[in-house]
Amino acid sequence: MIINLEQDFIRYESTGATAYYGYADPGTQTGQKEWSIRQVVGTGPSLDVKWNMNTYFVQTAIWDNKELHFTSPATASINITQSTSPNSYLIPTGPTTSMSVNDVVLGLTWSEVAGVDRYKLSIKDHQGVLYNELNIPMVSYHRRGSDRFTFETKETSYTFKGRTSMTYSITITSINQAGQSSTTLNYLT
Repeated sequence: MIINLEQDFIRYESTGATAYYGYADPGTQTGQKEWSIRQVVGTGPSLDVKWNMNTYFVQTAIWDNKELHFTSPATASINITQSTSPNSYLIPTGPTTSMSVNDVVLGLTWSEVAGVDRYKLSIKDHQGVLYNELNIPMVSYHRRGSDRFTFETKETSYTFKGRTSMTYSITITSINQAGQSSTTLNYLT
């Protein structure tokens, strides 16, 4: 299927020399995170064209926040709920001794930041070891070169399963086309 960018948009808005074109499935509400937004600035032969997330047709934007997808994002605030899992296991403490440890389930939520297309979540333990999306320490695992993180999402929640009596450093990075901002919280389970 061929798409004509000048005719096949669902929404259009213009202010002065800046125009926004919104692409989404028919029936998508303007407050849903299902839009791809193209910003065109200028007139005549000199135009500056940008897409949310610097990639065309990535449907992670909200049309109602179209201008904010092209300015640096604010920081998110983090909320944590903790529950102890009924699962316990033994950790060796010596050749013939061990201790029982319970899992801790952390329900992480953070505030929606207007204009943000995606969030990167990084969870590290007290020794600086980063955990992956399976809650496994990433000792020698490299993802996308040097860009190491636990999980990437356009949603505002994540569940992490850790251990009791550990301090975790939790960083939420809000990302959009114009930049990123981060919030970090240290949490003792």
